[in-house]
Amino acid sequence: GCEKNRRALVSDSFFILFKTRPLKRALDILFSLLGLLVALPVALVIAIAIRLESPGEIFFSQKRLGLGGRVFDLYKFRKFPADWGTSGPGVTVAGDARMTLVGKYLERTKLDELPQLWNIFRGEMSFVGPRPESTRYADLFKGPYRKVLDFVPGIFGPNQIAFRNESAMYPPDEDPEAFYQRHLFPKKARADIAYFSSATTLSDLFWIVKGLWVSVVGVVDWRWALRHMGPPLLMDFLAVEAAWAMGLFARFGGGLLDRVATDYLMGFWLLPAVVLPVMVLGGGYRHTLRHIVLSDVLRVAGLLAIGWLAGFIGLLWFGSREISLGVGPIGLLFLVGLAVAPRVIIKEAIRRRIVMGNGDSGEKKIIIFGTDDRGINLGSLIQRGFPVARLVGFLDNCPEVRGRSILDHKVLGSERDLPTLLSVYRFDQLWLSFSPDSIQRERLEKWTRQNGVTLIILPEIPAFEGLFPSPVLSRENPDLLATNGEVANVS
Repeated sequence: GCEKNRRALVSDSFFILFKTRPLKRALDILFSLLGLLVALPVALVIAIAIRLESPGEIFFSQKRLGLGGRVFDLYKFRKFPADWGTSGPGVTVAGDARMTLVGKYLERTKLDELPQLWNIFRGEMSFVGPRPESTRYADLFKGPYRKVLDFVPGIFGPNQIAFRNESAMYPPDEDPEAFYQRHLFPKKARADIAYFSSATTLSDLFWIVKGLWVSVVGVVDWRWALRHMGPPLLMDFLAVEAAWAMGLFARFGGGLLDRVATDYLMGFWLLPAVVLPVMVLGGGYRHTLRHIVLSDVLRVAGLLAIGWLAGFIGLLWFGSREISLGVGPIGLLFLVGLAVAPRVIIKEAIRRRIVMGNGDSGEKKIIIFGTDDRGINLGSLIQRGFPVARLVGFLDNCPEVRGRSILDHKVLGSERDLPTLLSVYRFDQLWLSFSPDSIQRERLEKWTRQNGVTLIILPEIPAFEGLFPSPVLSRENPDLLATNGEVANVS
């Protein structure tokens, strides 16, 4: 009995030790100091990149809710322009138009949160804890959710793992802040309360390790990459292999079999290992096949040439100096043809005729909602046919085309991004290439009316009404073209 009680006492003491805040705080101080020292070179590189891209402060600070609801300044590396202010929603969505180029990489890698090591050292945060909310969401901590404020906020935790790519969770046709308050915040609050009510320092160490792993692995959206980059990557891999084989055959002809056992075999694995990464890092897969234009073709050809020449030089360096120099340029010609031709054929097969525009600027800034054939040709018409109009870009609720290029203009986002895009581009008109349903129509009419933007629905313009399969606008109300109190003049 005494032995059993002694073991129970030791077990309880061990559990209490790992539950104490002093131990957790001591580990926070130790790890934050080590982290600041280790991260210093990376932080210097990030700081230089931020300053070179845009003037202003390197760090961004925002009022957040800490332990017991106390307000503190949370620090991050700046991802938006320094003079941005408070325009746009309070959450960051995928492809947020407010982010700088450096900011996009910081958001994806989560390196923007490195300065929070200073918050941890000062005791305002911990390595493991609920994410500190902005003061603009203070009214959400009511009822059972108030208990979240009983815990010191942190960088890692169950929610930070589950919501690693939170920016991609927002629906394209819903206000992101409303969606966050209604769906994401309650899920986070319940998960935080469930874990931190019984958390120990030992379990926190587990979440730190898991959080670091997810932060690294989550930099790439592997499902998206496999679905969208997999087919062209496979196509280019086969093109490289075929081009090397055809280059060897063209150079040596019937004598090819006498040389296949030499260093030439190295080219079948070295060249793809160099060419494909160059294509990925250089943006060779940024466009969709149905939206490919001449500039995309030139980019692909240039990247293929860079990768092929680099791989061939590596082959000469690591292989035999007796490798024929003529194989390199011959194989490159085959590669460009084998890689570019399928892209052009696929585009023509699905009849996506894209014409590069001149990008004329003017007084009226226009965003086109829709990337179908009508939207694309409408964009070409606006670019070429109206000297006072300037095409800002495209919108589409399909996440697969977000960030892609059409007519040398990007698909800037989806319907939910309208407030952000308005604050960035100050556009005057929103053109729809399709006829929206009644719910979407009411939503767009309300938003454009409130923001002084002209809404133009292509199928409802009288000149085009009869060209569609079924009437979409009553003959008695043909002026339903604008929602800011004016009839849009598109003549």
